[in-house]
Formats: sequence, C-alpha cells, structure tokens
Amino acid sequence: MHDQLSQWWGRISLRTKTTAVTVLLLTVGLLVAGIGTMTVLRNYLVSEVDRKVSATTYDLRALELDIQDTCDRASGPSQFFVAILTSDGTLLCRNRSEGQAQPVIRGLDIDIVREQQGVPLTLWNADRTGQWRVVSAPYEDASTGALVTLAVGVSLSEINATIAQYTAVFLGFGFATVVLGGALTRFLVTATFTPLREVEATAAAIAE
Repeated sequence: MHDQLSQWWGRISLRTKTTAVTVLLLTVGLLVAGIGTMTVLRNYLVSEVDRKVSATTYDLRALELDIQDTCDRASGPSQFFVAILTSDGTLLCRNRSEGQAQPVIRGLDIDIVREQQGVPLTLWNADRTGQWRVVSAPYEDASTGALVTLAVGVSLSEINATIAQYTAVFLGFGFATVVLGGALTRFLVTATFTPLREVEATAAAIAE
C-alpha cells in the first residue's frame, strides 16, 4: 500500500504537487482563521446579550413590585422575555402569550436559581428551533413577601443569523481565494520553472 502510494505520488508532476500543497495550506489556514474569528465574534455578541439581560434583571428586582405588576410592567413590544415562577418552578406570570416566541423555563426552581448565581443559561424554545439567553434570580413579592424566581431572557436568533451570514460570506470568499491561489500558483510555477518540464520528462522516462 505504501509502495503504491509512493509510486502514485512520484508520477505526479512537480507543478501539480506545488499547486496541491499551496491549495491545502490556503484551505487549512482559512479554516483556522474562519473558525477562530467566528468563535470570538459569537462569544462577544453573546456576552453583550448577557450584559443586557443581567442589567434588566437587576433593574426589575430593584423596583420591588408585586408579581403581576412586574409582568405587566414588562409587557408590550419588547425584546425581553420576563416571567415569574414559584420556588418549585411553576409559572405564575409572563409578559408573552402562549403563541409568542419564548424559552421553555418550566422546572426552573429556586435551587437551580441559587446554584446559577445569576450566570446566564442557554435555553431552547418549545420546538427547539431557537435559543434564548436567560438570567434567573430570587425575587421577593412586594405584596406577600413570598420568595419566587424572576427570569429574564433575550432570543439569540439575531446572533445566530449574524453568524450564519458571516459563515456564508466567509465560505464564498474563502472558496474564491483558494481557487485563485491555486490558479496563480500553477501559473507562476509554469512560467518560472519552464526548464523543469525537461526534468519531468526525463524522470518519467527513467520511471518507465
């Protein structure tokens, strides 16, 4: 197997080898750069969402309203999803109706909330077609003094769309770069090392 591979590689012209290696290096380099850039970009965008969600959660807790007033205050056109749950994770109120986009927060009890300590979670919607960043925190009902859970979230649909668009653009430019690099390498090798054709012909004759 190794001998056959060596023979096959030996029959390939030097121009083709040079072009293939150049294309391979370009492809690997672009993939590493693209994946790295995409990871950094997504992490930055998600961190900005986390900052906004955490700030909104803090602002709502500082209002010291009762349960329904908190949900009512967050109702209307808003990018934020707001819900209040009992200590065992039962939903009490939310600022969105059943048919509107929202994360699944059932089971977000007070023990989980305390373990998270305000660290954002990534949750799915009901049909698992969209992700949300959700911050949960203990919340005291101003009218009854009951300890409940306040959950605030923002959809990641815009971030995912941005990353998908970036990926499509990168793949397009990356493919064009690889093709252009391969063609340019082939042209330069052919134009610069024309005498190598005689060496290739001689080597082929010896191999036969």
